[in-house]
Amino acid sequence: MTSSIRKVVAPSKCGSVVAFGSLLLLVSGCFSEPASNPAALAAASRITRLSPESAAVLVKTVKDAHDGAYVLQLDGLTTLSRASATVLATLPENSNLCLTSISALPLDVAEALATARCSYLSLNRLAELPDDLAAVLAGYRASPNYGGSLHLNGVKKVSREGLASLARSKVTGLSLNGLESLSVEEAQALAAFQGRVLWLRGLRAASPEVAKALAGFRGEWLELSGLEQLSHESAKSLAAFPGDTLCLEGLRNPSDDVLKELRAVPRLMLLLPEPASEPTVE
Repeated sequence: MTSSIRKVVAPSKCGSVVAFGSLLLLVSGCFSEPASNPAALAAASRITRLSPESAAVLVKTVKDAHDGAYVLQLDGLTTLSRASATVLATLPENSNLCLTSISALPLDVAEALATARCSYLSLNRLAELPDDLAAVLAGYRASPNYGGSLHLNGVKKVSREGLASLARSKVTGLSLNGLESLSVEEAQALAAFQGRVLWLRGLRAASPEVAKALAGFRGEWLELSGLEQLSHESAKSLAAFPGDTLCLEGLRNPSDDVLKELRAVPRLMLLLPEPASEPTVE
């Protein structure tokens, strides 16, 4: 699937607007009947402006050419209108929508995107997530048939209120890999998330109190692979995580005491770093 997304489409020009493949017909407005075919999707990541009509062609092509199972990656978009967002929100349930260059999102656009039923919504360029925006994006429910995941990995800081809003989201997975630290109160708010997977790969430290709060997450998978060091007390707290999988692949030289605590719960699958191999002596 990835190769079809990235295949090369020869560029062409129409006036001062450079477009690619059949998307030239839409973005430039040079033709009234744009083609709907996979070439449009191959060029999607190069679009810098998206009209509602262009969005409709992309959505139709995803539905027709890929039976909905497609990653629509619009890397070139830095802004999005409410009208275009409303159209993109009609993508099929088993599709993914990646808006990886949008650094600011007006509330009305966020409201439109929150109605999407696609199974994956990525807004990883957002650098700030004020409380009102967090509350709106928390309304993204995705499809009950496929579940859904919300990815906000560019955000470095979210208030306790904002985290509490996100925790109320009905998505299956929540990814906040940009967060590098959490207070106990923030960790408690986030641990209330009712989904299955919580990604926090950016977290650099976890005190015993923060670890205990995060271990209160009642989902299946807790991702903490950004942690490089873990105290014995923090390890003991994390071992109380009631889910299936605890990912700590970033740990560096964990002590025997730490490993003992983490391995004390047989039901818990631990993802730990591979031990360093001994050098070969010839």
